[in-house]
Amino acid sequence: MVDLQPNAIILNINLKKSVCWNVLVELKQNVNTQNIPVLLLSINEESHHVLLLDAVEYLLKPLSSEDIFQSLLKLESLNKKNIQTVVIADEEESQLQNYIQYLSSKEIKIEVINKIDNAIELIEYAKPDLAILNLTNSKVDAISLASKIKSNSELKSVPILFTLESELSEKIKTYLTTTFNSLTTNSGLQTTEAFNFLKDWIKKQDSHSYSLSSTEQISAKVEIEKSNLPEPQLVNIENGELDIMIVDDDPNTLFTLAEIIQSTNCNPIVAHNGKECLELLETKIPDLILLDIIMPEMDGFKTIEQIKKNKKWSEIPVFAVTAKAMKEDNEIILKHGFNDYIPKPVNPAFVSYKIQSIINQLKLT
Repeated sequence: MVDLQPNAIILNINLKKSVCWNVLVELKQNVNTQNIPVLLLSINEESHHVLLLDAVEYLLKPLSSEDIFQSLLKLESLNKKNIQTVVIADEEESQLQNYIQYLSSKEIKIEVINKIDNAIELIEYAKPDLAILNLTNSKVDAISLASKIKSNSELKSVPILFTLESELSEKIKTYLTTTFNSLTTNSGLQTTEAFNFLKDWIKKQDSHSYSLSSTEQISAKVEIEKSNLPEPQLVNIENGELDIMIVDDDPNTLFTLAEIIQSTNCNPIVAHNGKECLELLETKIPDLILLDIIMPEMDGFKTIEQIKKNKKWSEIPVFAVTAKAMKEDNEIILKHGFNDYIPKPVNPAFVSYKIQSIINQLKLT
């Protein structure tokens, strides 16, 4: 599975001896597969009814604030919508308090579901942007509640995040499988309709696998926070039309950065070394320069020295593109006059966020 790196995984509940739940836990424990979307599916061979459990994420407990943060960011980046209200069904007090503490700090409204009897009415009233359901909750049957949410015309678009223990007892796995299969028997979804849903779902996951995928958006957000830059908004870059010069002797890096820049509606200008960069600046002044540090003829330090000496160029923001990642190395880079740095290997989402930050700054000037 790790070698294949699929864009999505469809997991059949009817695997023997509750193997499905073991597979799900293993997928979410492995750093190489934990961000791959998973769809749980069950088919009743007699009635040909199908039950699909479409969740935005499955997370293993205990959840840290970082886990919650990354999940919210992923959802916001995919839906292009800020999360303002969350409903939670989790009987574990410590985990519930963790949710409340973190979400309240972000000024997100919280509604707690304690029993399934009035759950749908409460959710309809709350109009949440996300539902967090604990699969092993003894008070609220998460699978049944999720099924009701997805079959409700007003709630079917509400994203669901499931949590589960990293170690599930055989009793729990049997309970989950039995519940899932009993709901399948009464499901109104026929195999033909389910097939169409699966096609759309797979297409949706495939569209998210582009360079600005949810996982990369998350890592970009973390990088931005580490760099202490003002955080750009999670929006598409439209009408950016910045001229961005890339200075690098590596053809692969030039190609990658040029592709990323074009994807943000900006114009790449390519220079293969520092000397060529200075020559191009005589004819074209860009809005941003992405400058490699280690290059033949004239390295990045000598190049930025010449840029800062020239009054025509001294105000151009210059980002170092460097494989150096140590804190002390980055401090040296910034002391040489660079405005910021982009680590190698290049993260497409991170570069896009940096470009967006420049666009935002220019709009304010």
